[in-house]
Parts: sequence; structure tokens; C-alpha cells
Amino acid sequence: MNIIQLGHKALLTTLISLLLSNGAVAAVAQSPLFLNTAVPPIVMVTMGRDHKLYYEAYNDASDLNNDGELDIRYTPSKIDYFGYFDSFKCYNYASGKFTPVSETTNKQCPGTGNEIWSGDFLNYITTSRIDALRKVLYGGYRSTDSTSSTILTRSFIPQDAHSWGKEYNSLAIDGYDISNYTPYSVPANGTRHLFANVSLSYSGQPLMRVLNDTTHRIWEWVSIERPVTDSMCNTSIGNKVNCARPAGIISERIPSSSYVNLTRTTYDLSGESAGHPANHSEFNTFVTTYAIDANKDGSGPIAVIEGYDNPYGGQDDFLTVVEGWITIPETGIYEFSVDGDDAVEVIIEKSVSSTSDTSAIDLSDVGVVGYYNNHGFCSCDSHRGSINLAAGTHKIQYRHEEAGGGEG
Repeated sequence: MNIIQLGHKALLTTLISLLLSNGAVAAVAQSPLFLNTAVPPIVMVTMGRDHKLYYEAYNDASDLNNDGELDIRYTPSKIDYFGYFDSFKCYNYASGKFTPVSETTNKQCPGTGNEIWSGDFLNYITTSRIDALRKVLYGGYRSTDSTSSTILTRSFIPQDAHSWGKEYNSLAIDGYDISNYTPYSVPANGTRHLFANVSLSYSGQPLMRVLNDTTHRIWEWVSIERPVTDSMCNTSIGNKVNCARPAGIISERIPSSSYVNLTRTTYDLSGESAGHPANHSEFNTFVTTYAIDANKDGSGPIAVIEGYDNPYGGQDDFLTVVEGWITIPETGIYEFSVDGDDAVEVIIEKSVSSTSDTSAIDLSDVGVVGYYNNHGFCSCDSHRGSINLAAGTHKIQYRHEEAGGGEG
């Protein structure tokens, strides 16, 4: 007699084989054999608390519509972005919240107000993964929910790797006109708009922050030590700079340490019918015509070390030219603004030069920023322009034409 030891699985297999060989029909029980009555099946959703739920929903590194290509920018023509906002409504921002004000068939909301945003664009910029999940499960987190008002609030966004941002460059690069989706116009030449999401305090609301018309990149704004996405940005060489223009503050003055070997020369225009330069070309002619003999006695121009007025004819009718070099710390796009009374202009030679170079500034190779014609001070930074400059010293010339009134 042979003794065969079978495990439970082998024994069950053997019994089924014997039954089948005798013409019996095998059946598998649908409920545990030890229960008298069957229990209805229950499907449960188990939620994890992974920190990645608090990342951005649209990270610009995923194929969102399964077309085989990464969706690295906002593409409203291909994707309806899901979130707390309706993709086909326009929203007004006021009193700390977005409120729908109109509908749109193409997700665009152009020219409808100073603070009108596309709901689809807001979803793309602001939605975190946990926000999308809350919207699916129970309509979103409701900070206010009454018979008269319902307000949805986004999740808290820590000031660490969970904060995120996106940038807009131009129609040519991004493929859409930002003015159709936000209150902002296309960025000034050489600049971009930055959009970021963060909670600036542990008790504070999640915020969408905007830094418009800046030469900085998004990672220079969001990958900085706290406070993240505030007024400071990193630079490519590791320095921190003030990259924001707070309300009421005009452009910062360039520090004197950035200049090398400046000279200031004032030319007397009293008795001349000089007029006011209306553009860069006329200013070139203006300087060539009148920057000859400040004393009008054959002695040539006289350098003025201090003071902005004309020492030869009172505080009217003069031309001042300041020349020298400006030190650019790193290669990049720099923005300059000018203000003054009357015509003022700054020109910077784009090529790097040695401070021992005594040749005249090359007028065919300059970046120009000007505020022309007859006017007073604007006390603003709206007369500005961007110039792409390499690291090193560049020749610079500042021109100021004054006919009458309050000069400076």
C-alpha cells in the first residue's frame, strides 16, 4: 500500500479530476461554504495620503490627451483642463475671489475688463492633484456653503517643492496670445510673464502670484528660499536680486559702483533755436549740432563735475552729455528706463569694450531708451526698453536736453 500525501490544492485538483472523469459537473462556490447566507460584495475606495497629491495637476511633462506627445505648455485647442473653474466661462477677480461673469465658446475672454480671466487657463495654472480629486469626489472643498453662496477654496500649498509656477513668453513660442486668457498684454520685448502658486504663510490662503514683464525665468522665482515667489529671485550666478516692481515704486537707480570713468559735459544753448529732439535720430543730430563750444568763445566744451543746471546761462537752455562705461555682471537681457525734463535718452553700445578705448560710441551698435519732445517729469518707469548685453564693460551715454521749466 502506497501512502500519498497531498496538499489541499493537490487534493482539490484530484477530487475535481475524479468527478469530471465520472461525468459529474464541477462548480465553484460563489460564497464561503461556512456561511449560511451570502454577503453582498462591497467596493471600497482607499485614499492614500501621499504628498504628491499636493503637486500641480498639469506639470508640463505629461501626455495628457494620449496623443503620443508631451504637453509642455497650455494647449486649449486640444485639452479641456479640469479643475474648480468652468473652462467655458470668464471670471472676474475681486475681493479675494474669482466669480463667473460670462460664458465663452472658445475659452477666450479678451477685452472684457481689467481683471477678467479664462476659467480654462485658471484650471491649467492653479489646479493641484488634491483639488482635482476633491472636485471629482464631492465637488471640491467648500469654505462657504449656504443657501445663498458657495465658495470653493484650493488646497494649502507649502513653500517647498510643492509650490509651482509656469511662464509665458510669446505667441511664437507658446502658441497662444496671453491677452485672450488673462488681463495681461503680450510681454514687452525680451521679457516674459510668470505665474506661480503658493501659500505665503501657514495660515494663509493659497495664492496665484503673477510677475509680469520680467527677464527672470520661472525657476529663479519659485526655487528660492522662503518666502517663495515674493519680491526676490535667484540669478544664474547664485545671487539674489529684487525682481518685483511693488506698487508705487519706480525702477531702481543703477548703483554708482556699476559705472566706470564717467564724465559729464554741459553745453550752453542760450540764444539757439534748438527745439526738442523727437526721436533717437534727431537726438544724434542735436548732439552733433550743438555739442561744440559750451562757452561760445572757442575754448570748447567745459566739463561740469557737479550740478544739473547750466552754469553759463541759468537753469534753462542747455544740453548735458554723460559718457563712460557700465559694468554688466552677467550676460542677459537688461531693462532700462529714463525720466526727465525735457528730452532724455540713454544709449548703450552692445559690444563689450575696454575702458581704455577712447573712440566714440558706435551709434550703429547701440540699445536705445528715450523719453523725447517737450515735457516735464512723469515720475514713472513707463519709458523703458530691453537690451541684450554680454557680461563686461559697455560704453554708455546719457543725454539730457533742457529748454525751460523744471529741469533734472
